[in-house]
Amino acid sequence: MAKSRRVIALVAALVLFLTSTPGNDRLVYSAPERSAAEDAHESSWDEQHLKTTADALCKEFNAFLKEIGSEPTARVKVSERYIFVYNVSDVYLEWISVLLEEVAKAFDKFVDKIGLEVDELTEPMTVVVFATREEFDAYAAVLRGPDYMNLKRTVSGFYHHRLNRSIVYDHTGVEAFRSDNVASTTENRSYSRKRINLEAREVKLRKNAESNIRTLVHETTHQLCFNYGVFSTAFRAPDWVVEGMAATFEPATPEAPLGWRFRNVFPVSRHYLNALRKYAQEYASSSAIVRKALVTDVLDEQGYAASWAIFYYCYRKRPKELAAYLKLIASKRPFAEYPEEEKINDFVEFFGDISEFSAELEKYMKKL
Repeated sequence: MAKSRRVIALVAALVLFLTSTPGNDRLVYSAPERSAAEDAHESSWDEQHLKTTADALCKEFNAFLKEIGSEPTARVKVSERYIFVYNVSDVYLEWISVLLEEVAKAFDKFVDKIGLEVDELTEPMTVVVFATREEFDAYAAVLRGPDYMNLKRTVSGFYHHRLNRSIVYDHTGVEAFRSDNVASTTENRSYSRKRINLEAREVKLRKNAESNIRTLVHETTHQLCFNYGVFSTAFRAPDWVVEGMAATFEPATPEAPLGWRFRNVFPVSRHYLNALRKYAQEYASSSAIVRKALVTDVLDEQGYAASWAIFYYCYRKRPKELAAYLKLIASKRPFAEYPEEEKINDFVEFFGDISEFSAELEKYMKKL
């Protein structure tokens, strides 16, 4: 199963690459092919392969930063599951690195808890961290085309499926107040957990700290799902389940040293719960909200709230059915159409009548 998913993903990436917008290729590096021997040792990345990839990433991003008028100070750090390219300070990146590794551990516990089998990770996942919103916007406009400039105020980070990269920036502005600024930091450093926690505390004191953490967690959850085969780039899974899962992972935990923490279960997202309650007033029934979320391809703020509610409820109350549903989605034929009727029928197969499901969901949400 894992091998077939990797083949599907490679085919999908090739098709998407050949049909991509002209002019974007200057931001795309081609990672060297891995040998069969290297693939046999997926848990410990090949050092030469990593070095070659890191050099390519640095070269690519320094060229980009120079092109847009920023200092070409991009550097690369490798953690257990990620490879980061960044121009923030090393200590800020170290906080992000530790945070995202914690999210990856939570992902492991999540799939174990619901009984979902996933693929093995075959490559470290690339995360791009910009110091400023302006740099992020410039890069996003290249990847997503001119239409991005009309959306940019609503986009604070994203996962790019074709490049398999999460792209984020520092929402808090903490970098602008740092004495050991980026320009003076040209080598990777190692920091103690105490120093990382101090950095997290500094971040949490800043404006937009919670949205910063939520975005980091949300986008890396997408990346984990696609790299471990929960979802496939070769088939468009329903937005409600893709976004609902990422939304379930994302709630910040201000009292935790890193600003985010997972123990036994994911906490309730007050952000989405409050939005859902406001949203529910516009509809005559909860089943109307559920039906709309199940078939909508591009979610708005209300759709995100409904998707979180559906996924969170299934995760807490119907984990076996959720695992079976996710398995079905992962098994869909590559590039197949997914009409609305089929989406509804698939949901009903595992979760039952929508009206009854919606009534149960509504009762559960009222208790939170």
